[in-house]
Amino acid sequence: MRSRLQALRTNSRATRVAATMAIRIAAAMVILTAAAVALGCTLLHPTEADALQGTDIAGYLGDDAVSVTELDQAIAGAAAKTWREIDAVIRAAGQGVCRQRAYDELDARQSSENWRIAAWQSAQPTSEAVAAFVRDNPDLFAGVDPDDELVRHRLRVERYRTAIGAAADAVIDGRFKLELPNLADPPTGEPQLAEKVGNCMSSAISRDEIERFAAYPLYRRRAELVSTICAQFEIDYSNPLLLSREASKQGLTVEQLFEKADDAAEPATAAEIEEAARKRYGDADDLSRMKAELALQALRQGDARMELVERLRAATTGRCTLDLPSAPVVARATLKMGDLNALDARTAPPEPAARATPTTSATGASPQHNTRLPVAYFANFRCRQCKNGWDVARDTLRAYDERIDFSFVHHFPATVEPMFADALAAQCASQAGKLDAWAKAYFANAAARPTAKQLGLDNKQFDACIADAATAVKVLADTDEGLRMGFREAVPSWVIGRRPRRGYQRAAIVAATIDEELEATCSLGFRNHSGAVGTRDRAAGELPKDTATDTKVAANPNPQSWMVRGQKEER
Repeated sequence: MRSRLQALRTNSRATRVAATMAIRIAAAMVILTAAAVALGCTLLHPTEADALQGTDIAGYLGDDAVSVTELDQAIAGAAAKTWREIDAVIRAAGQGVCRQRAYDELDARQSSENWRIAAWQSAQPTSEAVAAFVRDNPDLFAGVDPDDELVRHRLRVERYRTAIGAAADAVIDGRFKLELPNLADPPTGEPQLAEKVGNCMSSAISRDEIERFAAYPLYRRRAELVSTICAQFEIDYSNPLLLSREASKQGLTVEQLFEKADDAAEPATAAEIEEAARKRYGDADDLSRMKAELALQALRQGDARMELVERLRAATTGRCTLDLPSAPVVARATLKMGDLNALDARTAPPEPAARATPTTSATGASPQHNTRLPVAYFANFRCRQCKNGWDVARDTLRAYDERIDFSFVHHFPATVEPMFADALAAQCASQAGKLDAWAKAYFANAAARPTAKQLGLDNKQFDACIADAATAVKVLADTDEGLRMGFREAVPSWVIGRRPRRGYQRAAIVAATIDEELEATCSLGFRNHSGAVGTRDRAAGELPKDTATDTKVAANPNPQSWMVRGQKEER
């Protein structure tokens, strides 16, 4: 048993914080937790050290062992629900991996992104299609006067994603199969992944591919489950485990236990009822006395219940024997976007004469540098921390230019038209070596979009680039990547080497993370921008807060609900 639990242990203890909840047996726990995990040098797939995998005992109340099954029942099936969620994430990830392979094959067949460009061009809806969409979806526009241009943009993005998804499905054409065990109902353990999880287009889908593709959503669910369970051992007034244990000892249900406490409460006297009626309602008629009696009864029953729980709390100690699973180690599928090609010469430090400035290729991919550490910065220009984050990115590139392969990734809800327009202009500025100048002008003028003249660029060429379908395709590919990484509204975010940093990061944290990743290159073995592979097993990371719809994105890159929700989520 101890050997099983040992598989869950990390090199440092995790911090767990239990959220308050109502005193009810079916109450749900909302856990806010963050784990700091030490670094290692051997690759351990999370499925080899799964949350609770094969574990019978989760901890102890006093000297009594508490099983996972008992805990699951006390907190209303949390474990069973999580197993089902993990199973769904794994299945969606398998489909996502297979679709990515199909996209790669289409790219190879049709000269890179030409097929995507054609899909974007054909996705432009007519005025009739926009009107029909508004008419057929009244729930989406309830109480709102729809903006035709905004609706047109959102509809076009959905149609584009539907088109490329259909193209990928045509390539796959039945050549996709997952080989996963079916979960029992209720499930008793996490789905087990063999080395080969399935098959896609005549090639195996490995366990490692699944874990990399769905690193964040899997980690979030595993960590939340362990946190929810361990919170039950932090004895509290609202602890379902403690109450269910006491009720079981007395042969009662929790409700019966509370009713027993209620019966022990001292009833209010006639004098107390009359005094309360006059004080509360200014009168002592029959109705006022009845209301006062009910109020006094509820108050005293509440006190009796709290006294019961406090007595149990004082007499019981709890100890959880589980630790959070290792934070995810992720590798971005690609580094698509441009570097800060031309930092302002007036503010940039002197550069070595032999320095090779990173550039953006025609396909939007930075050149391959096997000896450099990939650093991806996910951001847009309208979030509250964007200016500060941009300053961190600039300073980072200056300090580590010879040692990192920097990539800027447009991260925002693709269906929000103003942000999409910003991204198109920024992408064109990047391709002209003016991304930093564009950002500085944007931030300096109350987020007004800079013009070609301000950047010293040809106006016609700049406008043509913005109108080019290839530019839109690059931006859409970035927004899909941010969703796949599980960042959603966390702006800005980073992937440094194989380590995610979610949300705004101070310059010192970014620098420290880069230093640690560079120091660990002995075990990383980067290949190129098609995916960093190596033998790191653990990296510090935060618990994602916003992956409620990540399985939808993996399974279907164009969920209609996301199209509608995008703007709200970004704010």
